[in-house]
Amino acid sequence: MKLKHILAIVPIFLIQLVFCQSENSRNNPLHHYQYGIDDGFDITVVNSMIIGNDGWVWISGLAKRLDLYKNENLDGIIQRFNGMSFQRIALPSDLSGFYWSIDLFNKPNGEIIVSVTLDDFNRYYTLNPETLEYKEIIIPLKKDVHYHASKIFNYKGKLLICVNSEQFCKIYEVGENNKAELFAEITSDRSGFVSDIGKYDEGLILHDSHVGIHFLDLKTRKSSIISPKSIDPNFSEDPFKHMVKNLFTYNDTIYYQFHQSPDFYSFDPASRKWSKSSYDNIDLNIIVKSDDSGHIFQETLVKNGSEFAVKDSLGDVPSKGYYIEGSRQFKHAAVNIHKSLYLAENGTFHQLIFESNQVATFLTQYSIRSIMKIEKDRYLVATELNGYFIVDPKKRTTEPFEILLNGKPFIPFFNRNLFKSGNTLWTNNENGVCKIDLQTHELTQFIYFPAQSMVEDGNYIYTGTTRFKLLRFDKEKEIYEDLDLTDTLNFQDIDLYNGKVLGATEKGLYIYHKGNSKLLIPDQTKSSEYLLSISKHPVYKFLIGSRSGKLYSFDPDKEQFKLIYQDALEASIADVQNDEKGNLWISTFGGFVKYNPKTKTQYRFNEDEGFTNYEANRYSAFENEEGYLFLGTLKGLNYFHPDSLLPSSKSSTLVPISLQYFSKKENKVVKKIDVLSLQEANPIVLPPENRNLTYEYSVLGENLVRNIKYHYRINDGEWSKLGSSKKIDLINIAPGRYNLEIEAISFNQKKIGNSLYLEIIAKDFFYRTWWFLSLTFLGMFAIIFWYFIASRNRVRMHETFSRDIITAQETQLTEIARELHDSVGQKLVLLSMKIKVLGDKSSELLTKETLEELRAISSGLHPSVLERHGLTAAIQSLVNSIDESTDTFIEAEIDPIDNLFPPKSELHIYRIIQEALNNMVKHSNAQSASFKVKKTASSVLFSLQDFGKGFKFRTENLNHLDGLGMKTLVERSKILDAKLEIETSEGKGTRIKLFVPIQLPQ
Repeated sequence: MKLKHILAIVPIFLIQLVFCQSENSRNNPLHHYQYGIDDGFDITVVNSMIIGNDGWVWISGLAKRLDLYKNENLDGIIQRFNGMSFQRIALPSDLSGFYWSIDLFNKPNGEIIVSVTLDDFNRYYTLNPETLEYKEIIIPLKKDVHYHASKIFNYKGKLLICVNSEQFCKIYEVGENNKAELFAEITSDRSGFVSDIGKYDEGLILHDSHVGIHFLDLKTRKSSIISPKSIDPNFSEDPFKHMVKNLFTYNDTIYYQFHQSPDFYSFDPASRKWSKSSYDNIDLNIIVKSDDSGHIFQETLVKNGSEFAVKDSLGDVPSKGYYIEGSRQFKHAAVNIHKSLYLAENGTFHQLIFESNQVATFLTQYSIRSIMKIEKDRYLVATELNGYFIVDPKKRTTEPFEILLNGKPFIPFFNRNLFKSGNTLWTNNENGVCKIDLQTHELTQFIYFPAQSMVEDGNYIYTGTTRFKLLRFDKEKEIYEDLDLTDTLNFQDIDLYNGKVLGATEKGLYIYHKGNSKLLIPDQTKSSEYLLSISKHPVYKFLIGSRSGKLYSFDPDKEQFKLIYQDALEASIADVQNDEKGNLWISTFGGFVKYNPKTKTQYRFNEDEGFTNYEANRYSAFENEEGYLFLGTLKGLNYFHPDSLLPSSKSSTLVPISLQYFSKKENKVVKKIDVLSLQEANPIVLPPENRNLTYEYSVLGENLVRNIKYHYRINDGEWSKLGSSKKIDLINIAPGRYNLEIEAISFNQKKIGNSLYLEIIAKDFFYRTWWFLSLTFLGMFAIIFWYFIASRNRVRMHETFSRDIITAQETQLTEIARELHDSVGQKLVLLSMKIKVLGDKSSELLTKETLEELRAISSGLHPSVLERHGLTAAIQSLVNSIDESTDTFIEAEIDPIDNLFPPKSELHIYRIIQEALNNMVKHSNAQSASFKVKKTASSVLFSLQDFGKGFKFRTENLNHLDGLGMKTLVERSKILDAKLEIETSEGKGTRIKLFVPIQLPQ
């Protein structure tokens, strides 16, 4: 609630009421909240107001809002109020035309009847307050008949509608299917308009503002006109003068007041006779109504405003009275008119909360400081800034206590205490101690230093100050005495015990005795503790209240503290009073706590029980001889008896108000306010493109108050405070599933109603969902796996292809070697023999050299020595031939390695060594080389190192060699599943290592 909404209720000079002449019969409302167009109340012409079974206040009428409507005509409008805010309810979609009025009526089943008067006809609907759906009531009249509903009412379990036209006035009964059937018809020679109805068992009194008054007999369903003369012989027969001014019910009797007379009349349906009542007349300038509970509501039109009174009976002193300026003929509604009342006028909505019957309140707009009994049933009350008043709690009166300074009116400020000595009142103002003559009301000041706290001891007043000194004022000598320098202390309260001065300060408990002072800390674990109040107690001796809500007992003899109470709200303790039953009444900055030290039971009272304000003021608690308590607050004084003050017992509930979110289906942000939609939206699904949510809620119930706090938690986590906010905004909710729980907490820390639960499913973009990520991962894995398999297959195919090529080469070389040996070789041998026979020595030598060269070529193509003598001999032969046929000296160390490899593997090993040796001879320019064959348990190492020129090479480039010979080395090593290493650099020679795992032949 904005502060501007809380109206300051200014005391009014009492005006004579209709039923009472007492000037003390009028009290202002305890709380008056006013709403206008800026606060969401959009109705500029109020037609009706009801309180529904759902606890909402429903208001209907017309609105003119140029910023909201396309034209300047008054449009129909329905709003509902939850105690804090307004909601606008959509009208039926089939309505169009110029609106005259919209009226609401409660139906017994909880539905609401909506009567819409357009420019040429009426439409009737039932409105379901949960679904906000309309269902039209069908009136069985011809479409060309123009009619209006003049009255809708419940009678003996029937819903009746009075329908008027220029030709008739008919009453229809509405059935369960919303179809209307004719109930009765009023016979008249002119058009009518039923405005008031008196309900009796025998029939109905129908007041028609145009035709007059009729009685409708329930048995015959026929009406008869009532002559004005039959009511009062002095009445005129003119029906327009015979109109009813006021009609209300009290003690099962219906009272009528007509425009012709201020008297009351009642009707006996059995005899059909009228009689004048014995009650006092009512001024015709007064409007009187009654509610369903029998309370009488009276509005008096006065200059510049309206006066109101709420009464329990005719002639009673009004139990509630108030004045509102600038108002005329309110629509009113109330569940309990003694607790609260709603008033609606054109453009303004009022919510009034009345004083509780348990607590009498006074000076509701003033900050109360000190209270003292000044005479029988009369108490002097000092305020902080607004002067002094005399309060009579039994008569419920207040009157100013005028104070004079030098003969002129004067208002002392910052009162801290009151002491009476004969006809002299001792107190203080902003300058120090002062006295007031109770006969002349003249004030005398003794200016020295402002008093922060005061206590009286016979002829002395002890004064605690703010960072100055502890002072003692002699009332007889009228002088101050400095007792102690306290320039580091701020006295919050002060008291006396056996010559000791006790002071509550911001650093601890100050004790002064005979010129010596010290500081005691209640909580020994702290270096200081802020203390606010000191109160005497018959059992505990002293009770010390702290700013942190701790209450200590203190024994000044033993100088011992004991914690006896810790405030649940950690509210500062301003004062403590005790009642006859041993309860402590603890005035705090957060309500008034009734605490029993023995049972440890407690209850916190506040505005719910009728207090003017929840924040207590220091020095403003007082108990009289009858056991009644005065408790002062920042706004007002409260008076009650502890035994009669009971906790409020209202059946309030926490309900959802609205839910705003982005609807994927409607593709826009929607706001749901009806109960059914709110239920269907649980769980609420938020799409990924808009995961924002606004959830409104409120407490509905009797006599709503403002001191309600809310908190929420998600997924049973820690509670988060919402304060008094009735809305939670969840912005850009992370994807996931959440359970939102909201609780309403009363001022006394009690849960109100049941928790609200809302399940929220916040969707993520599909490419961020687990299933999409899983599919993506699986897809990527499949691609990688496919690529891996394909690569491996390519490698295998390449290896197979290389192996096949090498195998084919070996086969071809073997065939060529065999052909050379078997064919060409044999022919050369034969040729050599023939030449030898001929004796041609030169030709014989040439033939011999050719044959040896052929055998060398054949041996190179297919090493026959490998097959005949084994791998070791073949390698040794190969090394020897290189050593003998070239200039390179080769040092060889060859371990026997026969029968360690299959024949094909031996051939590959032989070819690798052969290629390595040939490359060395061709490219290294080495003068010497070293060749080793070393056998280990699992493998054989073949190592060839030359000391030639070397070349640029890196081992990781082994698979990307350009030379055919080197590629062959690599491919053959892969076939052998061997490890090939080449170490070389320019100018440092080359080393080739081949690690071949032993493969014993099968």
